[in-house]
Amino acid sequence: MVSRRLLCLSIIALSARAQFQPPQTPVTFDGTLKAYDKKFVIVETAPEQTVRLEIDRKTKLVDAQGKPLTRPPAEGSQVAIDGRKRLNGVLVALTIKVL
Repeated sequence: MVSRRLLCLSIIALSARAQFQPPQTPVTFDGTLKAYDKKFVIVETAPEQTVRLEIDRKTKLVDAQGKPLTRPPAEGSQVAIDGRKRLNGVLVALTIKVL
């Protein structure tokens, strides 16, 4: 009975360890802002290629000098977005810099 419990606990520990992924380094997307919403941002990085990133409460909106912005950027603005990928595969914007 005890060995069965130990076996179950070791299997749970190994499966949790296998699912852990180390933190990923941020990636930067440069391009033209196509859409900005409370929940997501869409950036055109190249002609006919867009990237959609989610916005959460940790996302910072700054200008070219690094000062915080109070209003969202206008569509068509040039932006540089630092983002990362969550464990579920969704891209999240960390910093949106309006150039």
